[in-house]
Amino acid sequence: MIGLDTARLGVTILVFLINLPFGFYRVRFRRFSRPWGRTIYLPILINVLTRRFILHWDWTAIP
Repeated sequence: MIGLDTARLGVTILVFLINLPFGFYRVRFRRFSRPWGRTIYLPILINVLTRRFILHWDWTAIP
C-alpha cells in the first residue's frame, strides 16, 4: 500500500500538470473576464473533486 506522503506527492504533481495547460490557456483572455475566471476555477474544482470523491480523502487532507 502506498504511504500517505507518497500519495500526496503524486497528487501534487498531478495537480501541477493539470494546472499548467490552464495557465497557458489563460493568457489568451482579458484579465478578470468570464473565460479567464473559468481557467482559474476549473482546475480547482477538478482538484477538489479528485481528492474528495476519487481518492476518498477527508476534507482535512485537502490543503
